[in-house]
Amino acid sequence: MKFIVDKSIVIDAPRETILQNIRQLSNWEKWSPWLCLDPNTINKTENDITSWDSKLIGKGQIEYVNTDGDTLYYDLTFFTPFKSKAKVKFTITEQSGKQLINWHMIGNLPFFMFFFKKFMTIVVGKDYERGLLRLKYLSETGGVPAKLEFVDTPFNVAGFNCMGIVAKGKFSEVASHMTQTFTKLHGIIEQEKRIQKLEGSDEFSFVTDKAKAFYDVQLRNL
Repeated sequence: MKFIVDKSIVIDAPRETILQNIRQLSNWEKWSPWLCLDPNTINKTENDITSWDSKLIGKGQIEYVNTDGDTLYYDLTFFTPFKSKAKVKFTITEQSGKQLINWHMIGNLPFFMFFFKKFMTIVVGKDYERGLLRLKYLSETGGVPAKLEFVDTPFNVAGFNCMGIVAKGKFSEVASHMTQTFTKLHGIIEQEKRIQKLEGSDEFSFVTDKAKAFYDVQLRNL
């Protein structure tokens, strides 16, 4: 299942400086929005391929493909937390003496994660915005004035309800089983108009104008 992320920023720096920061994969560690998240990331660059391995950001690689006019093309591959491939391109356009940088990606999600499409578009979009801002600082000033700190600050999260349905199957068939299960769950949520918790039970009663049906659904207060 495809999803698209497209973000842009204007950078007031020489075109060649920006090109070098994007084209030379060894420079990505200076402005990448992901590598800065884990200082223990194992990052390796050989020729036109950069690979990374991290407990926080997963494992993958990006490969420079070619440059066509104002556009640079890359192939992106994720190995963990799930396997996926994406096509990435950067386009540089002069705009009033400055450079407009567009970062575009067409990614793929496993079909059984269709419900994750909107979430991934938003999350990766925020990563792109952060990455472009870091690229801007690096290209304009030669450095990125940012530091990431992990602060152990306790906080309370308001409780909420969640529900799920149970399915069983072979591990080799997990993709098809998850597709069927999430499709069923999504259908229940979308089609039923009213949800009423049964007194003294963890089951839900889904009531429609035509019929009443009971589903083996668990309610958990997180």
